[in-house]
Amino acid sequence: PYYLAIGDSLVEAARLDPVCGLRPVNGGVGGARIADLVGMVRRIGARDSLRLLVIAAGINDASPPRIASTEEFAAAYERLLADAALPPDRLVLVGIAPLERDKPLGTGYFDANRAREFDGIIRSIAARTGATYVDLAARLGSADGTARIGATTDGVHLT
Repeated sequence: PYYLAIGDSLVEAARLDPVCGLRPVNGGVGGARIADLVGMVRRIGARDSLRLLVIAAGINDASPPRIASTEEFAAAYERLLADAALPPDRLVLVGIAPLERDKPLGTGYFDANRAREFDGIIRSIAARTGATYVDLAARLGSADGTARIGATTDGVHLT
């Protein structure tokens, strides 16, 4: 039995540990947008042994040159969940971490307002479906909505 974490460079760089006897499989792809992750569960295979799916992505949908609309983002996220075809008690949807200002990727590279909107979409999808939502903004954010100083290496990648 294993758990699968899919997402962008934040997942790709993560050191994943076993959880509750489940071995980790890292499905992180640097630069991935939500639409890029559709089909990944099928491509990884061994669905009989998949016990938990963790989805941690969305910030790249808020980056130039093409920033997704909220409608495009929500539709892609819904396609990803439909394709994964797992019950909600086996889904963990990780919210988008706030950006840390005054660092190269934290100021001006990503659309911070759009990223917060995408985080709200992930939160509402989790609430509607019964999936677990992980609120990174609550854990890493400061009063002004940005990440606490030192929470990232470059404004987006977590320390």
